Amino acid sequence: MRSFLFALLVALLVACGASPKTEVFMSPQTVGTIYSGFTVQLRALVAYNQDRRVTWSSTGGQLVTTNTEAVFVAPEAPGTYTVTATSVGDPSARASVSIVVEAGTGFVQTSVRNAANGQALSGVNFRYCNTQGCTPSTSVSNPSENPVGDYSFQLAGGTYNLQVSRTGFLPVIIYGVTVRHEQTTFLEQIQLVEDQGGLTGSAGGQITNAQDGTVVPDALLELRAGINATTGTVIATATTNLSGSYTFSNIPAGNYTATVSKDGFTPNRFTVTVVGGQTLLNQNASISPPIADRQWRFVLTWGQTPSDLDSHLTGPTPPSAGGGRFHTYYAAKEYSLSGIRYANLDVDDVTSFGPETTTIYEPTGGSGVYRFSVHDFSNKDSANSNAMAASGAQVRIFRGSTLVATYSVPNRPGTLWTVAELDLTNPSYPILTPINRMTFMSNSAGVQRIGELEPFQNLPAK
Repeated sequence: MRSFLFALLVALLVACGASPKTEVFMSPQTVGTIYSGFTVQLRALVAYNQDRRVTWSSTGGQLVTTNTEAVFVAPEAPGTYTVTATSVGDPSARASVSIVVEAGTGFVQTSVRNAANGQALSGVNFRYCNTQGCTPSTSVSNPSENPVGDYSFQLAGGTYNLQVSRTGFLPVIIYGVTVRHEQTTFLEQIQLVEDQGGLTGSAGGQITNAQDGTVVPDALLELRAGINATTGTVIATATTNLSGSYTFSNIPAGNYTATVSKDGFTPNRFTVTVVGGQTLLNQNASISPPIADRQWRFVLTWGQTPSDLDSHLTGPTPPSAGGGRFHTYYAAKEYSLSGIRYANLDVDDVTSFGPETTTIYEPTGGSGVYRFSVHDFSNKDSANSNAMAASGAQVRIFRGSTLVATYSVPNRPGTLWTVAELDLTNPSYPILTPINRMTFMSNSAGVQRIGELEPFQNLPAK
């Protein structure tokens, strides 16, 4: 429709005898206020010049361009930004649009436990710090006000380092907490470690291949202080043995980030907890072989219980299939058509920890979003289970060799976690949207589709 309107405008100008001087038109011509991290799709049309190409520029933010189309990604810093399209054939011809960016407000939710015994902790202090400074310390000290150790905060949009502390426990920093307007960021469960006067402990686990579930020997692990730490001093290293196992010994008690890497794999990060005088095992992780840039991989990991969490991916079928949606899960692991494998459940784990891995190998080109969900098969008949919320489940989403996002299960009851939606309508600029909705689904339940339910019908035994 917009292309038609542009063409009509050009025709009218010609009919009126206007000068054939090159002109550039942009749609939309005006943009209202948007928020940090949000996007605007723009389009340019060149008139009176055989060269229809344009170059794009902006005074801030990020631009993803494909010739006459561009997507503007709003930066964190509030302000007014200008996006300009300039004719390649006549650089004196250009069109611009101003975009006002505001930080907005969003929410952060987390839960805090004693790493030694799993007990919920009240009276925890939080400070959110960014380049503008730190928020005042906040605390819930009355257990009756916070019986399950849950915490929720409303903050201006941006990226923060979260300082967490409590009397009698070692403080920890969680790096890179992103807040977006009208969205809730769910953090992984925080395991605070008691302060035992410098006592050391040990930690260990196993590293597996996310693509096929096999163990990964000779992988290097680097340990840094804090959660989600990407820089800073490496305080210890370890290498996996032939069974993929690693051990960090005599480490000061606290919370750490382990970065695991090996040639031929995309590096991954995960949290390692060390309790003084103890050895905490089963702190497992996986690494994934790189995939093509057009491909997407969803890797689910969790703790010892429940034993069986299931990955479910739904998405649009190719236009040649006449519409509809496909559904991959343990009973239908592969979706393929005319010899093309579009999506596959690469690894199905039924014995705790994961990984359970699903890959989009070829975008279908169909209309609609891909939706990734996690179903608690172990407790599928429960109407009040909190087992998945307590499992420490996380979903890591990769595009090519890049870790795009990590989502932690909300601390809410439920047996179906709708994690995120992925829009590949414009392959050059995919849109990943967190959902993080917990609902109850029994044996005949289903994952959410657009405007309807997709039942898990006639499920075979596992």
